[in-house]
Amino acid sequence: MFIGRKLVLVLLLSLFVGCSNSNSASEIDSTKKSIPEEIVTTTSKAETENSSLKDTLIIPGERVGSVTQQTTRDDLVKIFGESQLSDKTISGPEGIGKIPITKVNLGKGRSFTVNWDENRQKIKYINNLGPEWKTPEGINVGTSFEELQQILGEFKLTGLQWDNAGYVKLENTKLSKYQGKLSINVDAAENAYNKFPKQYQQVIGDQILSSANPNWKNLNIRVSQITVQF
Repeated sequence: MFIGRKLVLVLLLSLFVGCSNSNSASEIDSTKKSIPEEIVTTTSKAETENSSLKDTLIIPGERVGSVTQQTTRDDLVKIFGESQLSDKTISGPEGIGKIPITKVNLGKGRSFTVNWDENRQKIKYINNLGPEWKTPEGINVGTSFEELQQILGEFKLTGLQWDNAGYVKLENTKLSKYQGKLSINVDAAENAYNKFPKQYQQVIGDQILSSANPNWKNLNIRVSQITVQF
C-alpha cells in the first residue's frame, strides 16, 4: 500500500512538471512569435534607409541614388534628414531668373544640389555632385580626360574660360543615349596655365575642339561638373 501511494505521488509529480514545461514552452514560443515581428519591421526600415544613403549610382534621366524627379522636399527629409538640407534661391544662367535649390549636405564626397521648378514642386536637374557619385560607366567628378576618351571614344567639347566652359558634347559618342539627360564639364588643373601657357591658350575661348587635340595632353584635364537632367 505504501508502494502504491509512492507510485501515485511520482505520477502526480511527473504530470505537474510536464504541465509546467508545457506552459513555459508555450510562453517562450509566444514570445518568439510576438517579438521578431516588431524587430523585423524596425530592421527592414533601417536597412532601407541605410541602403538609400549608401546608393551613389547615377542613372542619367532617371535617378541620383534614391532621388528621382518625383522626389519631394518632404521625401528628402525622410531620406537624408532635415539637418542635412539647406534651401536658398540663386540666380539663373547669366543672371537671368531665379532658381530655388536645396543643398543636400552629405560631406565633400556625396553632397549634391537639387534644382527645383519655380514652385519647389518638381526637380528639374541635380548638380554639384561629389566625386563618390558615378554613372554605370564609372564617370564621376575627377575622371581624367584619358579615362573619358576610353569611355566615350573621340568627342567634341567647348573651349575653357568661356560660357559653359569645357562642355562635353555627347552626340556621336558611345554614350549618345545620355543626350539631354547628362551634362559633363571638364577643366584644367589650377596650375595648367602657368606650366603650359601656349597649350592652354589654344584651348580657351568660344570654340569647339576635338578631344584628340594634342594641346589637351599636359593640362591635366578632369571632369569638374556633372549635371543630371530629368
